[in-house]
Amino acid sequence: MMAQAAAKSQQVIAASEGGARTTASRLRGQLGFWSGLLTAVCALGFLTGSLAYPTPAWRGMGAYIASFDSSQMLWMIPALVLAPSFLVLMVCVHAGATDERKLLAEIAVVFATVYATLATTNYFIQLIAVRPSILSGSAQGLAFLSMANPNGLFIALEGLGYLFQEIGMLFVAFVFVGSRLKWSIRWSLFGASFGCWLIAGILVLALPRSLLSGLGSLGVVSVGTDLWAIFTALAGILLAVHFRKQGMARQGT
Repeated sequence: MMAQAAAKSQQVIAASEGGARTTASRLRGQLGFWSGLLTAVCALGFLTGSLAYPTPAWRGMGAYIASFDSSQMLWMIPALVLAPSFLVLMVCVHAGATDERKLLAEIAVVFATVYATLATTNYFIQLIAVRPSILSGSAQGLAFLSMANPNGLFIALEGLGYLFQEIGMLFVAFVFVGSRLKWSIRWSLFGASFGCWLIAGILVLALPRSLLSGLGSLGVVSVGTDLWAIFTALAGILLAVHFRKQGMARQGT
């Protein structure tokens, strides 16, 4: 009798643990799908906004204030949302990674955390502090914070933040191996990390001077940023498909 009771108790515990794992897998699949989709939408929103309303060339704070339009900061809204959605996506990848590749995903989460912190802080300063100051006519002393200032704080923080994001993408790319979908995810992450800058360099060298003049002084940076947005959107879509397939497979078992 005692042996039967112990066996039943173990079965109940096993069933409970199995149910908990199933619930966790379902939650991971849902969060992974939606965060991947949101990452893609935000990356495309960033690309659309930055192309439609480009940042004017820096000619001093007075000229920047005179030509300022709030639409120039519209791209920051999807970029602001992109940071936490990308971080959640990396956490979901880490939660579903195999044991031998979990460390790579964990490193990616660390880099994504630093990126999300820097990016959200940077954009929040622009939207909540700099923009109202410009509109109220009290921004003369904020040249160092202006997003158009190539030697200002905004560019420095943005460059550092996205450097951390791209390093994280490079690490997490090695988590995916096996199916065609996983290899596609890996290569899209390679493209979004440092591949976009290699491609941008090649394109800039190959493009005629007439087209390069339209890029202004940014050149490789402008092309690389656009390619980063495209590859990030592609990676987000592919990861959303990946998590959706995982969720459907769990429901079928």
